[in-house]
Amino acid sequence: MKILCFVFLIVVLFSIVGCVRYGEETMKHKDSILIDVRSEEEFASGHIDGAINIPHDVIGERIVEVTTDKTKPLYLYCRSGRRVGIAIDVLKPMGYTNLHNLGGFEEAKKKWEK
Repeated sequence: MKILCFVFLIVVLFSIVGCVRYGEETMKHKDSILIDVRSEEEFASGHIDGAINIPHDVIGERIVEVTTDKTKPLYLYCRSGRRVGIAIDVLKPMGYTNLHNLGGFEEAKKKWEK
């Protein structure tokens, strides 16, 4: 009987942890902004749902269209990750501190949608 109670307790604990983890995952992007730094043409050919297109070569001028909160989590992606690095190099000196390079489109899609 003790073993059965122990097994039941373990199952309940794992269920609770699973629910908390699921809640964290669904809330993970709540206050985040997803930015596609590819060209308008690349964005039009396919992008991650909810992404905002700001090409890397104009991100310094256009980021204020999306947010002026320099601590807001910004997740950026492009085709390979290279242009994200360029965009981050522009945004950091402007005071943006919560920048995340998701890499290329396919890699970013897997990370963002999991």
